[in-house]
Amino acid sequence: MIKKILILCILVFSHSTFPQSVMDTLAEEDEIDTEMTSLISERVEKISPNRKIFIISNENQSFNRGDFISLLINSKLVARALVAKTKEGIAGVKILKIYNLSLWKRMKKGREIQIIRGDDSYYQKREKRKKKGEIEDEVAEQDLFDKTIISEDYLEDDITEGIFRTNNMISITYGWFQGLDSLNENAWYTQINFQYQYQAWRNLFVGLDFGMNTVQDFPSKGLDTRYYNIVPKVKYTFEVFWGLIIQPYVGWQFLVADSPGAGQPDSDTSGNQTSQPQLQYELDLVNNSEKSMIAVGVTLVQPIVPGWNLKADLGMDI
Repeated sequence: MIKKILILCILVFSHSTFPQSVMDTLAEEDEIDTEMTSLISERVEKISPNRKIFIISNENQSFNRGDFISLLINSKLVARALVAKTKEGIAGVKILKIYNLSLWKRMKKGREIQIIRGDDSYYQKREKRKKKGEIEDEVAEQDLFDKTIISEDYLEDDITEGIFRTNNMISITYGWFQGLDSLNENAWYTQINFQYQYQAWRNLFVGLDFGMNTVQDFPSKGLDTRYYNIVPKVKYTFEVFWGLIIQPYVGWQFLVADSPGAGQPDSDTSGNQTSQPQLQYELDLVNNSEKSMIAVGVTLVQPIVPGWNLKADLGMDI
């Protein structure tokens, strides 16, 4: 009799727990389906070179600074992130964890994504059930309080990243410019150039070259002339082969001469005064050596290590 009662109790207990587990599963599935319909659609605007910082749209104004969010592609978890800054419909987020490495590789500028704000544990449970115990690729979570920060300039800068990762480039070059000698014939002179260029748009640079040199015994013996070579330029960037980068450019060259002694009366060692025609000849030489003309050419750039390049300019202004 006791055995029969025990068996009956076990059967009754099992029967009563089965519907409850089914109800729990159905409730959880209903919660997941509800959350799927409330996913926020946004877009990737920009990605930092190290892929730690993403600039994404925040057109729905659905998350704020300090919020934890999850990034999804086609309703599948990709990464976990912290919202570091928000400004005028965009947000800078710091990636904390990667859930799916294959989907992570598909994250790029312009990609439509979905956002979960806050807890995403129900999504993780759902995906684990789908995998049926399979191990997914996951990158270890990084320290939330490391030195990676998002600057205001990065949020405000909507320039699409081009071939060069930096927007500012400074160069020092050794070159030549064409002038005149004391016989009024063409002559080449060396000079040191300082060059600056800024990426105004993707792969489009605007810049300024400045060179300076002093030519001795010009326009006549004992006189010196200082030249200032100024060339504003616009360049467009192409990558060709073996990492070589070419930048065709167009600009305008201003070659300005400064010779305070030219045309000034003086006397030689014997006391003879310089003739007026000679003084005028000196002034004419200096004036004729100046230029204002179009500059067309190409810049060749060979990257060596990040941040350092070898470059050469070939053009009408060289």
